[in-house]
This record gives sequence, C-alpha cells and structure tokens, in this order.
Amino acid sequence: MTKSLEGGKPVIDLFLLPFIHRMGSKREYRVYCAPLMGAIAAVNLENNRKVMPKIWSGIQKIHHDIMEGLDLVNQLDQLLLKQKQGYSFDVFYDETEERSSLVELNVFGARSGCGSCLFHWIDDLDKLYGEGEHVEFRITR
Repeated sequence: MTKSLEGGKPVIDLFLLPFIHRMGSKREYRVYCAPLMGAIAAVNLENNRKVMPKIWSGIQKIHHDIMEGLDLVNQLDQLLLKQKQGYSFDVFYDETEERSSLVELNVFGARSGCGSCLFHWIDDLDKLYGEGEHVEFRITR
C-alpha cells in the first residue's frame, strides 16, 4: 500500500473483513493440488477426524469451483496448471453451519513458503505432486 501511494497511485482499494472468532486456525485446512492436472494430492487436517467426511465433501466442491473458474487462455491461470506451478488452498470448516468455505489460494512448491507442519516439500514430494494413487490425509492429535 505504501509503495502504491509513494508511486503516485491516487486511489487504493482497501478491504477490511469482519473478525470471525470461530474462524481460528484449528478449523482451517490446507489442500495441495498438484501441477499440470490440478488434482487434489494431499490435505492436512488438525485434530479433527470426526468431521473429515464433511470436510472432504466441502473440499471437493471448492476444488471443483476453482477448476471450473480457471480460464486457460489467461496467463495467470495457466501458471497454476500448464506451467507446472500447481496451487494450494485453505478451507475453513464451520462446524456450527456444517459448511466449508474457501479462505485463500496459495502458490505451490518448496520455494513458496506455503507449507504445513504435516507435509515436507522435499520428503513428501511424491505425495504432494500427486504421484500416489490416493489423496493423502494427515491428521494431528
């Protein structure tokens, strides 16, 4: 924002979202989508085996919506798949409403800084890049 103002930009759009107390990190899950096809390769879940089927259903819906929304003519969208970038996204699961919501899209890969304590970009490379037969779930206690 400061760079934009210093650069002479006359107007900056700033969006402030209301604080939602129940939207804590314990209800946020990271989903890893491998490059090229964008298929879900891995999911990290914190401390919540009971709601896993509901979360998985929501994750699949959000993933479908993301894939449907990609415009492969658009260069930025091409980066997610064709350029071997891949992506990850964070999902918030609201137990009260039994609903999953997209929090944000993230870049993918060892250089991205978007990782998880449950997956290691190097040690779990084959899993994160979708070389396994199934989606890998990792859950903490």
